[in-house]
Amino acid sequence: MTRRRIIIGAIIGAAVLGVGALVGIADHYAILKDDDDDDDDGRDAVARGSRFAKVSLQQGLIASEKEGQPISGKFEVDRGKFQLSVYTSKEGKFSEVLVDYSTGQIAKVASVLLLKGEDFKIVNQAME
Repeated sequence: MTRRRIIIGAIIGAAVLGVGALVGIADHYAILKDDDDDDDDGRDAVARGSRFAKVSLQQGLIASEKEGQPISGKFEVDRGKFQLSVYTSKEGKFSEVLVDYSTGQIAKVASVLLLKGEDFKIVNQAME
């Protein structure tokens, strides 16, 4: 009976150590990291990503002028991806221009929908 308890204890101990090691490795490589930006503003992620940026914010604003008048721009982390985002206005329409932070070339342009009047009130009430 004693030998059986020792073997069971050793198996349970090994299992606990194994799970602890896996959790430690996962934490080290940020596998279990929560990418939800609700808790913080992502400053650490932006700081890490900006080390690789070869294009300044000013250069990003200049590059985005092809798509309209730059309104604002920022380095940000969106869905875990570091990017240079510039908002522009052209002929009353607004766009988000993603500038490649390595080359300064425009990577993507997306229209930004602005809600007016009753549509804005409905969405605003739903968000409250």
